[in-house]
Amino acid sequence: MQRPSFPRSVLRMSAGAIIWALHFGTVYWLTAITCTFGLGEARLPWFSPSAGLLGVTAVAFAAVLAVAVAAVWGGLSSIRNWMTAGVGAFAAIAIAWEGLVPALMLPACV
Repeated sequence: MQRPSFPRSVLRMSAGAIIWALHFGTVYWLTAITCTFGLGEARLPWFSPSAGLLGVTAVAFAAVLAVAVAAVWGGLSSIRNWMTAGVGAFAAIAIAWEGLVPALMLPACV
């Protein structure tokens, strides 16, 4: 079996952190747009800031879990798989913390 190239290995190992960063930016973008247009306290049937935040969090969490589980299934005998699974686990914790805590405990616009 041929070894993957260095850029591909680094991208795979940092996939969890990249997904977390995209989620982080999306959460703050969604919050900024919501608060700018005064939709934080709005009770619209087609829009809920908390539901949007939970949806984005669920998608990011599933993507990070898929990357980490694929690395574990690939076998933890290589450092590439260990790093991919470890960074993915930390990213999953970070995504859950920054997505679930504000959505379930805080108002959209503070």
